[in-house]
Amino acid sequence: MKIIRADTEELKKAFVALDNVIYKDNIFYRKTDNDVLDILLAENSCFKLHATIIPCLAIDDDTVFARFILILDSHFKNYIQIAFFEALPNLINIASLIEKTAKNFFPETQQLIIGLNGHLNYGAGILLNQFNRVPLFGLNYNPEYYKNYFKDYKLTKLYSYRFESNADYKHSESFKERLLSKNISVRKFRKGNFRKEIEIYTYLNNLCFEKHLFWTKRTSDEDYELFKSFRFLIREENFLIAECEGLPIGFILWFPDFNEMIHSNRMMKADSYLHFDVLRYRIFNPIKTFRLAEIGVVPEFQRKGIDFLLLNEMMKYVRKRNYTFGEGGFILENNSESNLMAQRYIERLTRQQTLPFREYGLFIKEIN
Repeated sequence: MKIIRADTEELKKAFVALDNVIYKDNIFYRKTDNDVLDILLAENSCFKLHATIIPCLAIDDDTVFARFILILDSHFKNYIQIAFFEALPNLINIASLIEKTAKNFFPETQQLIIGLNGHLNYGAGILLNQFNRVPLFGLNYNPEYYKNYFKDYKLTKLYSYRFESNADYKHSESFKERLLSKNISVRKFRKGNFRKEIEIYTYLNNLCFEKHLFWTKRTSDEDYELFKSFRFLIREENFLIAECEGLPIGFILWFPDFNEMIHSNRMMKADSYLHFDVLRYRIFNPIKTFRLAEIGVVPEFQRKGIDFLLLNEMMKYVRKRNYTFGEGGFILENNSESNLMAQRYIERLTRQQTLPFREYGLFIKEIN
């Protein structure tokens, strides 16, 4: 078996098609990451302005056995990322082949990270449990054997939390009143000014998460490139912005679990208000679960209750849309403050103890 660069249209099609082989009979898999994959494979993506991106195939006698994308980002230059990894089972030497290939292309870099797909906003983690469940929209899914390919690597875990949305709203409203100062408010995303609102999102992301272990700075062009394919599905209530005297100080991003609308191996069609999936969602909304994707508060306003204010405001819309379950994540295992906050808020609202639900892994190794 050898590694080749997928540098022709035919080889790129083979790269994309491998998941059809791996997940052919898997009823839990959902094909919802192709928009991000398209960004990384495109010749003129905004992300490519600061990153070297090399899609690779592991082949033998013209049969594809594995795929991955090597990424060296100038914003994250201590690591070579191995993104969008997919592989058939029982490939004994796949990890060593990846390491050799990475070193050949980037001889100066000494660390590999498996499971980060270019940026945290693009998805992260090799799934470590809950293989017999459909993944939440935007969260990764893979076969159980993937983790065994990287068992010699250092493992950093990420968690998600799942909960019933039978919140104690009377309690949460009284709690909110104790925390709010009169000059702080929360507003919805203004879709009529989509590009400007994405600039605010990028500004808040870069401020709120700059100390996150794996965060790298974004441009609004990159985030616009990411979100524009979902603009017909996202409602204004899905992006809430906290403001102090008109200036943005925090945000929460949440959205329905669109995976509940599609079956395995079918891609969602959402490029227009008239596409079937968009119409079905907006008219009937068969979805019962929502995902809390991100919540952030700028450093000078942290520990003032702004996070609870945003969560309470989100839950008003959750109740209005009749969602019965929520899931939030992913949170790094060593981020004790965020893990405790997630548990505390869920337990305060649902009166139920909560533990991490899905686990994901980032695998890191020094290479010489």
